[in-house]
Amino acid sequence: MFQFPAGVRTQIALIDCANFYASCRRVFESKLTGLPILVLSNNHGCVVAASPEPKALDPEIMGGFVSRSRDGVSCEG
Repeated sequence: MFQFPAGVRTQIALIDCANFYASCRRVFESKLTGLPILVLSNNHGCVVAASPEPKALDPEIMGGFVSRSRDGVSCEG
């Protein structure tokens, strides 16, 4: 385990970033409140953040890939 040198004062912060990007979208676009939100990566359509609603439907949605078709949106992971 890491030991700080004697006499060194430390401060440690614990930040809970669960659903961070999805939560940020709701802050800037209030019309999204209560709707399921998926945030995708730029290049591959990989789910990088999800609000609680889609996670309740599929707990393994994180890291899955989303595709869009005439039938709607599907997630493969």
